Amino acid sequence: MERMSIAEGEVVDLNQKVVDLSTNLDRILGSLKGVEAWIPSVDAGMQGLRRSVEGIKARVIKLEAQSSTATPPPNGHRVDNKYQGEATAAESAQERTLVKSKIQIPQSAINFEVGESSERGIGNSQFETQGPRLPKTEFPKFDGDNPKLSKKKSEKYFDMYQVPYATWASFGTLHFVGNAALWLQTYEELHAVESWLELCVAVNGKFGRDRYQQFLEKLDNLKQEGTIEEYYSRFEELMHKVLVYNRGYDETFFVTKFLGGLKTEIKAAIKLHRPGTVDAALSLAKTQEELLMEVNLKAYHKTTMKESFKNNFKVPSPAKGILGPPPDEIKKTEERPKWEERYDSLNAARRARGECFKCGEKFGPGHKCQKAVQLHVLDELLEVFQFSDEPGQVEESSSDEELLLSENALFGTEGKRTIRLQGLIGNQQVLILIDSGSSSSFMASHLVDRLHLVPNSIPSALVMIVDGGKLFCDEMAEQVEWWCQGNTFSSNFKILGLGGYDLILGMDWLEAHSPMWIHWGRKTVRFTHSGKDITLQGVQDCLKQCSLISRKQL
Repeated sequence: MERMSIAEGEVVDLNQKVVDLSTNLDRILGSLKGVEAWIPSVDAGMQGLRRSVEGIKARVIKLEAQSSTATPPPNGHRVDNKYQGEATAAESAQERTLVKSKIQIPQSAINFEVGESSERGIGNSQFETQGPRLPKTEFPKFDGDNPKLSKKKSEKYFDMYQVPYATWASFGTLHFVGNAALWLQTYEELHAVESWLELCVAVNGKFGRDRYQQFLEKLDNLKQEGTIEEYYSRFEELMHKVLVYNRGYDETFFVTKFLGGLKTEIKAAIKLHRPGTVDAALSLAKTQEELLMEVNLKAYHKTTMKESFKNNFKVPSPAKGILGPPPDEIKKTEERPKWEERYDSLNAARRARGECFKCGEKFGPGHKCQKAVQLHVLDELLEVFQFSDEPGQVEESSSDEELLLSENALFGTEGKRTIRLQGLIGNQQVLILIDSGSSSSFMASHLVDRLHLVPNSIPSALVMIVDGGKLFCDEMAEQVEWWCQGNTFSSNFKILGLGGYDLILGMDWLEAHSPMWIHWGRKTVRFTHSGKDITLQGVQDCLKQCSLISRKQL
């Protein structure tokens, strides 16, 4: 019974909840019917508000179009809003309303290149501000160069000063100058420029065609002609112009181009460092340029000092050398009297012996010539000035040839400017001396007998020895073939009684094979003979080392 009473109580509670729920549903349905009745009035209000906004927008566009044709105000590019003056209360209220609530017109910077998009919505302008006015800035002029850069600068200007998009094309064409202005004049006669996009496409088609290829070719052909700074300035300009059209080039590409245009003397030194960037290559190039300038400056000063010395100090003409006078003095030498030549020879001999030119005695510090002249000095002078009136003797004396022989060649020694060689004539070994102190090539008389040569007679020639001695030579062996270190030569030798050497190769042989390279210290001579490069290595002295011995062994 108790359970039945509990169940009946629960049923009563449920019935009450159902009644309350029904009441709430009726109330909600009534509210919905009220909302349905209110929706038409709301729609009508929204439509009225939309019409009001469109009317205000049309009036603002009209006002801005009128202000763009008026004279620019003195304090900026925007409209000069005036708060005082003779106007009705309604007009003043309308002005104040427009000033306090400015409507932003949607603007879009349309690019002519496929893939680019710079459209901006309302309120998205990068330079939009409600603060102080922007300073005056001149609109960028376009002369036909770099249309991409000119387009970006123009759109920045339009964005900063919030120029209406409808006026972009007209405003931009007002600032064409030079060839661009002449082209625009012809283009507008044939086409109507109605939008900024159309103008950009036309400008790019005229002035931007093949610009990328032109900049790349100029970069490839760029060469250094002046300083490193001048070369880098031009290189950097072309590098950025190329990157505008193709940003795929890496640093290695431009480093290679930069090094390729440098001068050879600078490029060779920089390549060893393998710079990874253009800035690193520029720094190395400047350093190398400074080093080269220092070297050239030193060479310039050295040359300048030499020229100054030559101009300020007149060098006396040298005496007759072992090879005779230079070609330009041959005529003067031929015109000189015979006694002058003999006198010069006498002075040369005295100089070689270290004797005084005047008295013939040994010359040294504090030397004074004696009042009495020695007899042998008079003999030498008489020999110099001895002339014969007979024509035959004059002709004979004129045919004499003065030669010079060094002490090394005469006594078989080796000097600083000599090179000893070993060679062959037939099957006979010969010892040869290259001697810069002898004027001619000589052959020892004992070698003539050993080879059974038949020499030819020549006019008697006086051979002066450095120590003051004299020899006479009247025979010559012509076209003697000799062999040395795998090379065959043919030379003329004057016959003379020599002590240590079989052949002497003097200045006539050295001059005949010039130009040549000689290293006297290493005893090496290089030259070209019969179209073949020849190197002759001198014979070095073979010195044996002796072992130490004790006193008991002695």
